[in-house]
Amino acid sequence: MLGEVGHGVFQMTSNHVSMDNELPWMERLARHNKLPVLFKLQ
Repeated sequence: MLGEVGHGVFQMTSNHVSMDNELPWMERLARHNKLPVLFKLQ
């Protein structure tokens, strides 16, 4: 939906021990929607 309207930001907070597993899908989401993805590690 974000990509359809052309603006917005996907944001999440994560406390995952292995962020390496999270980065690929976040990168695909950003590229697909042509919008930024922000995340915070806790």
